[in-house]
Amino acid sequence: MKKLILGFGALALLSLSSCSKEDDGNDDNTTVVTTVAQDKASLAATQNGLISCVKALHDGKGVQSVVDFFNVVNGDALDTTFVKGLLDSLGSVVAENVFDETDGFNFDNAAGTYTYTVGTKQWTYSSAPTDKIIVNFPSDKNKTTSNVQITSTKLVTKQYINDGDTTLYPESGKITVAVDGSKTLELSLNNIDFEYQADSSYFPVAVDVSAYIDPYVITLKETKVGNNFTVQFDMSNNSSCVYDVDVEIDLATSDYSSVIDEDVTLVKGTFGFEKFEVAANVKVSEIAALGDAATVDQVNSKISATVSYDGAKIGDLKLFEVAPDSVRLYIYYKDNTSEDVLQVYGEDFKTDMEGVWTDITGPWDEQTKKKSWKKN
Repeated sequence: MKKLILGFGALALLSLSSCSKEDDGNDDNTTVVTTVAQDKASLAATQNGLISCVKALHDGKGVQSVVDFFNVVNGDALDTTFVKGLLDSLGSVVAENVFDETDGFNFDNAAGTYTYTVGTKQWTYSSAPTDKIIVNFPSDKNKTTSNVQITSTKLVTKQYINDGDTTLYPESGKITVAVDGSKTLELSLNNIDFEYQADSSYFPVAVDVSAYIDPYVITLKETKVGNNFTVQFDMSNNSSCVYDVDVEIDLATSDYSSVIDEDVTLVKGTFGFEKFEVAANVKVSEIAALGDAATVDQVNSKISATVSYDGAKIGDLKLFEVAPDSVRLYIYYKDNTSEDVLQVYGEDFKTDMEGVWTDITGPWDEQTKKKSWKKN
């Protein structure tokens, strides 16, 4: 039954909800009645919308700038020699006191501007500015100018002291990538706080991170009150393809370094896109208490997962035992009919996703074979 727990736990943890809590498309609180045929059409429209938004990410300058730099085609980076040459030659202008065996990377000693000149294939260094690291280089091997600029602010660290030992962890910092003067990628660590654990490790109990992958703006926040964790995720593409995550995890322990199923009292959240939404509530510890001999019906009694579209309920998600030791996720519509979610929707979605990314990744089955071969 652990796979069932993990499956529904993932469903809740990957919760995405595109509509705000104040606007669910049904402001007058009236009950919207739809037919099952309309519901299935809504699910198909949702799937098409998801693919369109994923394609916007694929086609955006964020992804394409990385693809162009490495010249990635069908899963292979063709210009790694060019990239390695840039990095190797950069070492010739990096000061020896930038890296220290004891303290690691020294930002103050590294601050300044590093510029690659295509004609001479050499790097130059300027000590200005003193509060940033700026690196200029060409966006691909055919460019005649250094049209990429990476700018990094100083990484602020926070000191944690326990049992006389001092540990430094990052607290804030930002790195930005621009191509031809246009921002394509950015990562901002706005705040992060750690809590000391029984095994002498540190666990993040507060996180505030934002990112930009052209054309998407992404934010991730984690907060903790007592042993209750809340995770919020927001993602938008110029006011379209908007996602919003709200996930709550209630724990019965304060030892976060060794959490087991029995410690997770409740995981709840929503998964959605545009008008589509799945709300899930999983009593993980109660499922764990059932033991390995638990029946599918017993597990289903500890899980609530509903699918809705534009405020109207489409159906419920439940586990279904299609054969001994073979459990599938089914959607049960309002007319009491049901369908295998992965079989009806999952396979087509995988095919559509592969169609979007295959020019970069190569055929997915082929990549799986490559990875398996490499492991051997």
